[in-house]
Amino acid sequence: PPPPRWWSLFLRPLLRELREMFTRFCCPVEDAAAAAAVTVAIGNMKWVLQHAEEKKIPASVVRLGAQYNRTGFVAVYVCIDGRIAAVLALSDALKPGAKELVRWISANGMQLRLLTGDSKASAEYTAREVGILSGAYEEEEEGVVQADMLPQDKIRYIKRLQEEGHSVLFIGDGINDAPALAQADVGVSMTKGTDVAIETADVVLVNGTGSIQDLATVIDLSKTTISRIKINFAWALVYNVISIPVAAGILYPAFQFLLPPVAAAFMMGCSSSSVVLSSLWLKRYGKPELQSENSFSSEERPLGSREMTVVASDEVYNGSSDDMDLEIGD
Repeated sequence: PPPPRWWSLFLRPLLRELREMFTRFCCPVEDAAAAAAVTVAIGNMKWVLQHAEEKKIPASVVRLGAQYNRTGFVAVYVCIDGRIAAVLALSDALKPGAKELVRWISANGMQLRLLTGDSKASAEYTAREVGILSGAYEEEEEGVVQADMLPQDKIRYIKRLQEEGHSVLFIGDGINDAPALAQADVGVSMTKGTDVAIETADVVLVNGTGSIQDLATVIDLSKTTISRIKINFAWALVYNVISIPVAAGILYPAFQFLLPPVAAAFMMGCSSSSVVLSSLWLKRYGKPELQSENSFSSEERPLGSREMTVVASDEVYNGSSDDMDLEIGD
C-alpha cells in the first residue's frame, strides 16, 4: 500500500534534512561521498553470491530461503556491502481460472510444461497448486517443471522440442519471455504484459483484463477454423471433380446428355455459396466450458504421446509478472 500522507508531506522531508545536516557537520567534505556510498545487491542466490563476502551465504540463511521456497514463496536475498542483510519472501495469488485452464489443456490431449527462473521447490509448489503436477505420475511427470531458467535456457528448451517434431505454443508476458515468444511456433501474451512481450507475441489476449482462460478459446477456435477449412476443401474438391466432367460432356457419348451453360453456371454458383455458408457457420461458435472440478481419469492425464505440448511462464498462472512459461507441441 502507498505510504500515508503524513509520511510524504512531513516525516520524510524532515528525515532527509536531518541526514544532510549530519553528513555536512559530522563528516569531512572529502569523505561525504564515500560515507554515502553503499553497495546493495538484491536477487536470487546465484546473483547475491557474486557480491557476498567470501562468496558464501550463511547456512541459517540458506535454510530460511529453502523453507520459503518449499511453501510456495520466492526467496529474494538482500546483500549490503557484502553482508547478507535480509531474506524477502514474495508470493502471488493464482490467477482466476488457472486451474480450470490446466485441466482443459490436459483433457484435450496436450502436453504441459512449466518453465521458470524461480527455484525448483517454488516452481514445483506452483505446479502442484494449478494441477500440472499431481504426484501420482512421478516417472512420467519428470521434466515437466523446468526451474532456474534464464531466457537463453528457455530458447534452447523450445528448440529441442521443435527438433523432436513438436509444435510449440509459448505463453508469457514478461520481459524475459520475449525471446521464447519469438522462438516458439505460436507466441501468446496478455494485454497487461510488458510492451516487448506484446510486440513479440503472435497472439495477444485483449478481452477485458486478458483472462488466462481466453487461451482455451484461442486453441479451440483455431482447431475449429482449421476443421472448417478442411471440410470446405473436401466438399469443393468432390463437387468439382464430379461437376466439371459432366459440364465438359463426359455423359454425352453414353446417354446423349449435355449440361446447359446456364445450369453449369448455376452449379458453379452453388459450389461457391456452399463454401461461404459453411464458413459463416463459425458465427455460431461458442467458447469452451472449462471444468470447475478437479476430476481426471487415467486416460486424461497430460502425459505421454499427445497431439500438442504447452509451455508457460509463471507470470501466467500468478497474479503478477513473475517468471513462468507455457508450450504446445505436436
